[in-house]
Amino acid sequence: IKVEILKPKTEPTAGSDLILTAVATNPSGSIKKVDFFYNGGFFLGEATAVGNNRYTIKLPKLVKTNYWIQAFATDDAGLISQSATFSFSVIR
Repeated sequence: IKVEILKPKTEPTAGSDLILTAVATNPSGSIKKVDFFYNGGFFLGEATAVGNNRYTIKLPKLVKTNYWIQAFATDDAGLISQSATFSFSVIR
């Protein structure tokens, strides 16, 4: 299985919400869930499937700091795949 976080289309700003999207695929089965974690392993939540192998989650009310986000996709056999780390900074 493969999972990748897509770069958001808007620049994140303090106090705003940010929708993160991951694309997860499994050529030999299906994706059971995609979980997001931030800043070294803090659980953000389970993403919502929105179609076309895309899964989204909302980061509410961002604060001025650095973020490191990872997505973990679990398939129907229980195998887990980890995305590359996606990082961004909220500076204003």
